Amino acid sequence: MFGVSGMLMLQALADDQAAPAEMADLAKRRLRRKIEQLTLALDGHLAEHQRLMLSLHIRRLVEIDRDLAEIEAAISVAMRPFAAQCVLLTTIPGVDELTAAAIIAEIGVDRRCSGRPSALPPGPAFARPTMRVWGSESDVAPARVTPS
Repeated sequence: MFGVSGMLMLQALADDQAAPAEMADLAKRRLRRKIEQLTLALDGHLAEHQRLMLSLHIRRLVEIDRDLAEIEAAISVAMRPFAAQCVLLTTIPGVDELTAAAIIAEIGVDRRCSGRPSALPPGPAFARPTMRVWGSESDVAPARVTPS
């Protein structure tokens, strides 16, 4: 979530074992250009209870990263039968393997079964926006913006 440098610096803050310059020196890649600013930003003291809370947050972030890796591995296994379609979808700019998996999960790969190959099924990603007004639900057309 915070990148390698950020997590290393947060851990160093939680451990209270490094001077600001030493923590700033944990920066990797592009962040190394900002060593002076990092040293100034990391100059300070955390109380014991703050270090405890930071350690707990770091532990949660590590657990979330582990969970996400497990989910992505399961998605990868489930996507094996759709490898060819996934490759085609990833040729679209901005579509990576995870986005391709979401597209396939949402609309499927065989559009012939819907009767109209060009029709997308209704679903959360493709539904028209709705608005609740005093307990009733009505369709809302997208707002038009006119240039001034």
